[in-house]
Amino acid sequence: MSIEENIRHLEGQKSVLEFTCDSHKTNIEQLSLVKNDLQSRLVTLRRLAQTIRSDIYSTETEWSEFVVQKFVEIEAKIRGYVQLQSFIDQKLEEIRELSKIILLIIFVNIKVIQILMPCGKCGIADKGR
Repeated sequence: MSIEENIRHLEGQKSVLEFTCDSHKTNIEQLSLVKNDLQSRLVTLRRLAQTIRSDIYSTETEWSEFVVQKFVEIEAKIRGYVQLQSFIDQKLEEIRELSKIILLIIFVNIKVIQILMPCGKCGIADKGR
């Protein structure tokens, strides 16, 4: 091989290695994100396990810490559902009002057409007119 061919070959190898290095960096970043997520889950699970252990060995007759935690979580979900129900009810009422307005507009348009068109052409049997 000539020097120019060696240089081109080495530059090609360099670009391949740079691509591989960038790919590995991306993989490391993704694995780091997964690791951080798993660490936070592990901390949560350890906290929950500690709470359950303390509840098991507790001799008190009051509600356990775990039960209170779950109760608070359920209350938060219920609040969210109540807000959602309120929002849906409000939107349904708005739709009802809009449908009344649309029906009124249609009725007015029909009356205007009846007034502007001669009775013979509108197809309406208006004998009292």
